[in-house]
Amino acid sequence: MKSETKLAENKYDLIVAVEHACIKFNHFDEYEHLAEIDNGASETLFSQLEREISSDKVSDYYVELLVSGLEMVHRCSSKFVKVSVRSVGSDRALRLLCEVVEKYLLFPHYHAHAPTIICFVAKLFNHFTKASSIKQKMTTDNRIISSMARVLKSDMEDSVKIEAIKLLSNLVYCCSIAIHAEGIIDSLVESVHSPNTSIKEASVRTFLNLAISMENRQILGWRNDTISVLLTCLSIDNSDATRIYAIGALGNISACDENKLRLVNYGNGELVKILLFLINSERNMNFQKVKSQMIKKEKIHLFTVFWYQFFLLYNFIVFLPF
Repeated sequence: MKSETKLAENKYDLIVAVEHACIKFNHFDEYEHLAEIDNGASETLFSQLEREISSDKVSDYYVELLVSGLEMVHRCSSKFVKVSVRSVGSDRALRLLCEVVEKYLLFPHYHAHAPTIICFVAKLFNHFTKASSIKQKMTTDNRIISSMARVLKSDMEDSVKIEAIKLLSNLVYCCSIAIHAEGIIDSLVESVHSPNTSIKEASVRTFLNLAISMENRQILGWRNDTISVLLTCLSIDNSDATRIYAIGALGNISACDENKLRLVNYGNGELVKILLFLINSERNMNFQKVKSQMIKKEKIHLFTVFWYQFFLLYNFIVFLPF
């Protein structure tokens, strides 16, 4: 690919060269991707993207081709992702991709190329997180987290938002820095209200991952909008996954001593009342389904929901510092 782009005499030739490269790159053979990286595919695509984004007349179609090619090349193991990103320069790669997202977030959601470009960049970021050293660098980059939070608040298609929330959930795990990124909590609260089950589940899971960090628990516990939206997720109208993640998030938040009494008193005891109601409901539902000889897997799943709720309530009441 490197030689083809060097021989290109104009933009049309470059586009044709990248089109042909994308056809070749569209596979999941790890060692072929390594060969592509060794042959300079990653460096060439990043260089072309950098040049195109900074030009006076940007071709959106060409940008889409370049980011799709980069996403394909990085469908490989953490070892090869690390080799690729280091060859380009991690600071340069992350900065450039953030610029692409920020540029195309300014376009309306019905733009011919903007949603696809942002989706490919989010997928590429997710590939980067396979390499622990690159992921660690990304968790401290508020620009990445803020840009993905903006994607969640935008009118982009659900498929784009799902890739963005996957990335956020991945980056905030056990991280106390990400919570300070602009708009992150507001975007998650809004996404929990999404009618799309996948977005709702991933958003609540991100709250769960945020609440793993001890430093984040107090911050989340003092956000009424966070507690309120997590409470709505306990409703039996939600999926089991949504409810389990919400219980886990509330359990982690309640593990912070400063939050215990506040959560028990929240809404005049609303949280404890909901948990007691749900525990009784789950117990009755489980009894009926056992009587109907439901398969073992479903019984275990129901017990999982039940014991998550029981543990959270136990954590509130038994360990309250009266």
